[in-house]
Amino acid sequence: MWHNTKTNMLGTETEVDMTSLMDLMTQIAAVMMLCAPPLSILSTRLPEVSGEKNLLNPESYIVVSFSGSQQIRWADEPVSLEELEKRARIYSHKKDTPEILLAGDADATYGFSIHLRTLLSKYGLKVKELARCESIE
Repeated sequence: MWHNTKTNMLGTETEVDMTSLMDLMTQIAAVMMLCAPPLSILSTRLPEVSGEKNLLNPESYIVVSFSGSQQIRWADEPVSLEELEKRARIYSHKKDTPEILLAGDADATYGFSIHLRTLLSKYGLKVKELARCESIE
């Protein structure tokens, strides 16, 4: 049992039973943990890209876009995940490696974008941005 003993002004000890308070806090914590959605099903929307495209030099980056159905495009060319890894390996050996502009459509999941970023970074490619693009399907 949880007890809190204090001496009041009259010199007598008063005892407060905190067991019911601890029970209530435990029940509230359990309800919150059961009702909170797991992170894997949270829908994270990527930021909109606005502004002029001509601010970026097209030779200095490669656009890798992806959709909610996990379709991937390397500079507007459909590629598989294996092909993306192969191209990343090839570009990692080049002297002037362009940066990667990673862009997902409105239905793309955040987890897949992190998977692609990790894959590209594994080969030393710099992922410049993570943004939302038009649907690629």
